[in-house]
Parts: sequence; C-alpha cells; structure tokens
Amino acid sequence: MMIRKSNIFWGVVLILLGGLFLIDSLGIMDINLWHIFGPVILIVFGVWLLAVYFIKEPPEEVESLSIPIKNAQRAIITIHHGAGSLKVESGAEPMELLQGIFAGGVDHSIVEDGDTLNAKLRFRSVGHPIMVFPWFISSKQQLKWDVRLTDNIPLDLKVKSGANEALLDLTNLQVNNLRLETGASSTVIKLPENVPYTKAVINAGVASLTVHIPEQVAAKIRFAGGLMDFRVDKSRFPKTGGYYQSPDYKSAPQQVELKIDGGVGSVTIR
Repeated sequence: MMIRKSNIFWGVVLILLGGLFLIDSLGIMDINLWHIFGPVILIVFGVWLLAVYFIKEPPEEVESLSIPIKNAQRAIITIHHGAGSLKVESGAEPMELLQGIFAGGVDHSIVEDGDTLNAKLRFRSVGHPIMVFPWFISSKQQLKWDVRLTDNIPLDLKVKSGANEALLDLTNLQVNNLRLETGASSTVIKLPENVPYTKAVINAGVASLTVHIPEQVAAKIRFAGGLMDFRVDKSRFPKTGGYYQSPDYKSAPQQVELKIDGGVGSVTIR
C-alpha cells in the first residue's frame, strides 16, 4: 500500500511537469519552469498529504494462527514484532502451544528438537520503505498482535520489538527464561507468580518500562542504564550493594532474577 501510494504521488508530479515542459516547448506559453518547479512540488505534495489523510484504506490484513503442542515437554517461543501493539498472555487451548490474532500478517516456523518445540513468529515484510519520505507509512503496516500461550509446559520466551506498545502478561505462564529487546516502546511486563525460578533479561532503548513482580515472589534486580529514570519499590526490594533484593530471596519458594540494561526513558519496578 505504501509503495502504491508513493507511485501515485510521483506519477502526478511527473505528469504535471511533463505537461508544463510540453506547453513551453510548443510555444503555447512562455513558462520559466525553474521558477515554478518548487511551488508545484509543494502544492502536489500538500494535495498528496490531504489525500492520504482523507482517503479510507481497505481493511487491514488479519490472520489467525494456532500451533499444536504435540508431545513437547517444553518450548522456546521467539516473537519478532515491529511497529504497532503486542499482547502476550495465557489462554491457549489445552492442545495448542499458542493461538493468536495477527493484524498486519505473520510468518512462522516450527522446529522439533527432541521434547522441545521451537516456534518463531515474525512480522511480514511489506517491502522497502521510501527513505525520502518515511512518514508515508500506512496504517496497514501497524501490527496488532494478540498472542495466547499454553500454561501446561515450561517456556523460554524471547521478544524482539520495535516502536510498539506491548503487554506481556506472564502471570499464569510457566516462563523460566524471558529475554526482551525493545526499541522506542512502552512496555508492561507481569512476571509469573507460580514458577520456582524465572530469569528475565531486558534490553530497552528509548523506552517506558513497567515490571510487576507478584507479591509472593522474591526478586533480585540488577540495573545498568544510561539516561533512565529508575524507580523501584525499596520497601520490597531494598538495595544491597549493586542490586536490589528481597530480604528472603535465598529461601523464597518463588524467585525472579531480573537484569535490565536501559537507554533513555523510565523503568518502574512494582
């Protein structure tokens, strides 16, 4: 859609300029093309922006996807998400590893390795962006993914996202390892509440990040950041040396080890 709209824009520009050159060459009018070239471009560009705003686009591509759990005893799930919104939570049917609705389309792959199922979800490329005018991005390129995962087996979850808004609600999932790499985003993470041990590593760029740690879960939190506003509930996680840690961390039945590398933005731990 973006490439087609760009073709329309430049097609109109070329037609107008070709018509002006023709009028000048035939002697119908004496036109100083170089004096009007700039204004013509600005006028056509303005009309284009208005057309993009007012012309209704066709409905975006929406896909449903289910991946069966088969005989897997554990799974590694990797999600590559671009611009838009992402929601990950429990709720897959008993015989499904994951189910979801993917506005904007999705590509996926599945590899079985013994008792481990390795599933990857990736946003579908729609072509190369127009570098001269990157704001021509269509709303159809905004991904809206709603993914439900199984709570029946242990999971390793890897999420790589761009400029998006994300909710990772892992409360009822058996996530042993979480790795999140995010760019310009607003992300909320709710960590598991019934897992003996979860390791979470988060690399955030220009981001707003909120992490919820269930009341019954003890945590050890390490933070290394650039220009991040870092806020932590010190009544639950007092600072000890170079990290924040629950007083009963070593003896707690449920533990979270959390490491955050931040760029610019804010981090809140609750």
